[in-house]
Amino acid sequence: MHFDLDLRGTSPKLSFRNFSMANGEVVLGYKIENESRSKINEALKEVGNIQDKLFDLREELFRLQSENQELSQQLKAQKELENRRNQYQLEQTPGRAMVYVSLGNPKHYACPVCFNKGDIQVLQGNNVEGFRGTYDCYNCKAVYVIEPDQQNEQHYARDMWDPRRY
Repeated sequence: MHFDLDLRGTSPKLSFRNFSMANGEVVLGYKIENESRSKINEALKEVGNIQDKLFDLREELFRLQSENQELSQQLKAQKELENRRNQYQLEQTPGRAMVYVSLGNPKHYACPVCFNKGDIQVLQGNNVEGFRGTYDCYNCKAVYVIEPDQQNEQHYARDMWDPRRY
């Protein structure tokens, strides 16, 4: 604002009055401007707080989405394992071993120790003389007698029954 205080030709009372009014307007303008600034600063502070809360909520949402995805994958894996487990049943073999036997083809055996831990391990047959009919789990190293060694049983039976003895 520009004030021209030319006191020539006017009464000093009138000039002072003009000056006072102009000064009052300036003071009032500063007061209004300070109040506005104060309110703007308060509003900006609130906007900052809201943005911080929004950021925190977005972080929490991301964490929950990640956790949800991880749990969904775990649930899917658990369902797949359960479907695989339903393809086996626990049976006692002729060699008196308790193992899981496949219900489908090809027939095979699964290690019960690993099976109960959630890992289906197919037992591998052993063809070494004296160990025929035994099956090994390559995961936990357990050995199961699935089929008794018929050759050994026949020798045993032959040795037990001797026609000359009767």
